[in-house]
This record gives sequence, C-alpha cells and structure tokens, in this order.
Amino acid sequence: ASAGLSIGESLRVIQRNNADACFCGGGSSKVNLAAYFRQEMLGRLNATSNDAPAGAVRAFDAGAAGTVIGEGAGIVVLEAVETFEQRPDGRAYAEIAGFGAAQSFNPRTKNLTPEEDGYGMQLAIKRALKEAGVEPAAVDAIVAFGIGHAAWDSAEAAAYRAIFGGKLPAVVSFKSVLGHCGAASGGIDLCLAARMVHEQTLPAVLNRDAPLDGFNPTAPAAAAELNYVLCLSTGLGGQNAAVLIKRYQA
Repeated sequence: ASAGLSIGESLRVIQRNNADACFCGGGSSKVNLAAYFRQEMLGRLNATSNDAPAGAVRAFDAGAAGTVIGEGAGIVVLEAVETFEQRPDGRAYAEIAGFGAAQSFNPRTKNLTPEEDGYGMQLAIKRALKEAGVEPAAVDAIVAFGIGHAAWDSAEAAAYRAIFGGKLPAVVSFKSVLGHCGAASGGIDLCLAARMVHEQTLPAVLNRDAPLDGFNPTAPAAAAELNYVLCLSTGLGGQNAAVLIKRYQA
C-alpha cells in the first residue's frame, strides 16, 4: 500500500496549500533472493505454474494458486486544479476525487491475511467515496489489488460486495500481467487507471476463467464509459489505501 499512501499524503499536502504539485508513487523490486524467500515462507507464491507462467496469477478466480513477484515503479504528478488550469498547454489524464486509508486487523492470522470480511479495505473505500461525495453506484470500474492468492482475494472480494452489493462494477487487476511489484503496485495501478479514464477503455481481464461470484470473466480490452475508477491497494501489515479518480472535465 506504500505508493497509494504516498499519493494520498501528497493529495493532502496540496489540499493544505503547502504545495502546488507533487511527484508521488513508489518503486520496488521483489526479484531478489531475500524478498523471494520471504514471500515463499509466507505461502503467497504460486508454486504450481512454472511451466505455464502466463496463466500463473488468477485474480478473483476459483483456481487462484498464489501470486508471482515482480519489480517496477509507478510515479504520478499531482497538481492543484487552480495552477494546472493556468497553463494552456497542460494535459490531465484524470482528477483525484477522493482518498481513504485504513488498517486491517486479523489477530487470528497475526495480520498475515486480512480479515475475512475485508473490513479495513471497506473503511478505506468508504472514506474515498465520502470525500468524493459519490455513491458506490457511480463507480464504473475497480483497479483491484488482486494478487491471485485465495485468502487475500476472498477478503478483497468480500469488501467489494459489502460496498457495492450484488452488482459489482468491472474489476481488473494488472498483477496477472506484471506480477506483484510490492510497494510500487499502488503507483502502477493509478497510472494505468488514469490511462483507462483518459482513453475510455476497459483493459483486458486475464486468467479469470472461473470467476468468483459477481466478478467479470476473462475478456479482451473494450471501449467503455469510465467516469469514476476506484484503485485499492493493501499491504502485508494491513495498511489499505483507496484512491477514487474521475474523468477530468476542462
């Protein structure tokens, strides 16, 4: 959740008038022996798909068998609307409508997995929606954490069902393509979500041939009307960050 929390803090700095713009996000590499061993000991990695790596990460799928580690970075530039609109050559991919953060707490597993009902994730999402002043029904798509680990995906799915009821918006996860990039994940996801809104395109959903109840199945990229997109990221220690972005209207 580090990058998502960085983006949220930068938003607050701008809202306090302590800056006009911020560079924020995160970078991480899990492709080293220490990081790999840690994830292996925690039982988070898929150890059954070495011969079929393209289908290894199956987020929100009944066949989810674990995640795959990756490395990368995602950095966004946040700027106050007032200063941005003073520049005639400015280009905005999207606008942040709301942010929320919360802590998960699962003493039964010593926080190695979230609460089964995803309560901490629910709180973060609710706070982002409240700041934006929109109802859950206004959300057109979700860029989910979605690591393809059954316990994590189940808790995240429970959080979405609690917020959105029986009709979930389209849910995508980029870890089926990029792997789990740790502290970079929230930044990468927000970059891609902003492009989704800017290009009015729902990206392909991969490796979801047996989707969990209510989740959209494997499908190619398609044009879509996207006015609000929610990004959720969560961390091994239980931190949760939710960022709601909306289509920028000049």
